[in-house]
Amino acid sequence: MKKIILAIVTLFLLGTAQAQGFINLSKTGSKNYLAKFSAKEKLQTATTETDSTLTFFIRDSAKQNLDLVLHFDASGKCYRETRVLGCDSCYQKMLNNTLSNKRYQWKKVDDKTYVSKYSKGLVLTLLAEGNFSFVIQRSELGRKEYKRLGKM
Repeated sequence: MKKIILAIVTLFLLGTAQAQGFINLSKTGSKNYLAKFSAKEKLQTATTETDSTLTFFIRDSAKQNLDLVLHFDASGKCYRETRVLGCDSCYQKMLNNTLSNKRYQWKKVDDKTYVSKYSKGLVLTLLAEGNFSFVIQRSELGRKEYKRLGKM
């Protein structure tokens, strides 16, 4: 039971610290943040990298699994982050924490899609049921289209 509580607290801290914070961050900035976070929380982690992605894995026996996949555009800025969690309760906790962040003022568009306030320009999409994952990405919509979505 203590391991589950510790895992949820760790996921909450990661969610609070960087719920949507990787978007528009450089790959170097993302790597530095994740390295500091891992050291501070004393997590067993692994990282893989390609030209356009950075994947951060928490595989600590005292924690629940978390995969964080960051996608980078041609200018080297993060435009998409995918969070894959290992259990339903952890997923729900991180999702609820993300959606309750007042800084982004998330609004539900449909059962699987949320949009932040226009100035943040983000779209959150829930992936297939049973997958325990969601994606946050930059929106490419114009102001009128974006406002129309937010009013749904």
